[in-house]
Amino acid sequence: MTEASETPMSTAGGVRWTYEPAEEVRVHSTWWTAEQALYALLFLFAFVSRFLWIHVRPLSPAEAHQAWLAWHNAHPPLGHQEVFRVSPLAYAWQWLLFFIGGGNDGLARFGSALVGTLLILLPYSLREVIGRRKALFAAFLLTLSAQVVYWSRHATGTILTVASALLLVVLLIRWLRVGHFWEQGKEGRLLPSQVP
Repeated sequence: MTEASETPMSTAGGVRWTYEPAEEVRVHSTWWTAEQALYALLFLFAFVSRFLWIHVRPLSPAEAHQAWLAWHNAHPPLGHQEVFRVSPLAYAWQWLLFFIGGGNDGLARFGSALVGTLLILLPYSLREVIGRRKALFAAFLLTLSAQVVYWSRHATGTILTVASALLLVVLLIRWLRVGHFWEQGKEGRLLPSQVP
């Protein structure tokens, strides 16, 4: 059998693709690496700093406007209020939480605090691109940043916008690095053939 017949080829969109077996997966002897443990500690610290006493401080006027519209529309017997000058994503989070759990200052800020906590895990997915140390340092900065902590504890939706923008950047970088989403397979990858 020739080498050309051993490697299956297909043509899609004018590009020739070859099927190559995936790399062998190595099993680590330890369950957690030191890097993963540091990310877990940063996540735990971020969780505590964003959720601790989140319900104690009263809502600011901007937060109250946002939360009042979501709370009012989550309870139909009160009538429907026109939604204006609010963050649509924060409004949707708050509406769902108020519909399920009633309403209080902590629930109004829960979505922002959760997204602000999960935000520190975004650099983990860029370890291969920017390096492990730089990704860990970026997660450290996001964990301790006073602005990120403040907006994570504020119910206006600013942190949702920041997290969405950073997620878009991460997905774009990963997409440009990998090429296309359809290239992943169970046993291998579809890669452009070197044959012209």
